Amino acid sequence: MKFEIFSKNDLAVMLHLCGYHKICGIDLDGIVIKDNVMLNVVNNLIKRRIMTTFDDKFVIMDYYREMIDIIGEADKFLIVKNRYLKDECLCCYVGKRILVCDLMPVSDDKLGLALIEKEEFQYIIDEYKGLDSEKDIFINSEELYDFDKMMIQPCISNNFTMESPIVFSLEMYNNKGSRLAALLLIEHYLFYYIYYSKGDNEMRYPYDYDKLYELLDILVGG
Repeated sequence: MKFEIFSKNDLAVMLHLCGYHKICGIDLDGIVIKDNVMLNVVNNLIKRRIMTTFDDKFVIMDYYREMIDIIGEADKFLIVKNRYLKDECLCCYVGKRILVCDLMPVSDDKLGLALIEKEEFQYIIDEYKGLDSEKDIFINSEELYDFDKMMIQPCISNNFTMESPIVFSLEMYNNKGSRLAALLLIEHYLFYYIYYSKGDNEMRYPYDYDKLYELLDILVGG
């Protein structure tokens, strides 16, 4: 998956030109686009063939317009984190296709955008195919509940460390910032298990790649 790099000013200008004034997920609060900045951004986007002019109007090319429409119309978003890439965080929006945004912590001003098919979204969990855990291992629900309460809940939505038992997380939020669902892959001593929650319901499963993909597919919308 190849990301195209944009500044937050680029994104703010494109959203404005498409009629979107408020979005969820990506923090654009406090960005004020002055006339000279607007001109520089537009000229740069035209040079990159992201935007063109038609009948004295600025027009965003179809591929990028789809990106902006997916962000602008979204009422929920997904946050993806990985223990082994602890400085990276993906913010994803689901439309007919999925817009994946790399928030790029090395730069507060830059972000990467990639538009992918829903079927491609499984790349996020493909690296976990090789995890070695018995499918038929017995899970004591009470033990895992206690483990969740002590080790997992404090870690959810915080930055990962190499010591965190959460190997991978995908969380769904609404446009008010409330969490709607979570899919976690958790290391529990000598085996891995899957934690899935939606609303007030919580479920735990022994690690199985097919099950992980099935739950991911449910969150993404099939």
